[in-house]
Amino acid sequence: MLDEKPGKQWLDSFQAESRAKLASFPTPSLVTTAWGLALLQHRPKQDWVDRYLAVVEGRLGGMGACQLAKLLWALAALDCHPGQGWMDAWRQQVRRTWMPVNASSMLVVGCECGATSWQLTGVAVVTWALYSWCLLVTQSSC
Repeated sequence: MLDEKPGKQWLDSFQAESRAKLASFPTPSLVTTAWGLALLQHRPKQDWVDRYLAVVEGRLGGMGACQLAKLLWALAALDCHPGQGWMDAWRQQVRRTWMPVNASSMLVVGCECGATSWQLTGVAVVTWALYSWCLLVTQSSC
């Protein structure tokens, strides 16, 4: 890994430039963008978050378990709060993606409970557990 971290000015410029282009990002890039911002501990401006959530909501139905877990962890880490409709769509896709796998059912229930109350630590822990479990099962990253 590089030991360099982009500065606030670069990150703000990235947000300004990328806001209008988010809809053209491939779904994995959308997830990775939030993940990267969370790792950099850089909370985007609200207008960027609003646009991002709108674009991502339309893509939730095509996301796999790892992407869903990674996405929610990133949003929790960034202290972003999607609306109820967005969370309902996320939970619906989690059910579709995870319920066929019996071993994950308990994690899905925990994730839904955590996401409903949107407790940062609970959601982050549960989504990280989902992501880690996915890596163990699939032997690959998202």
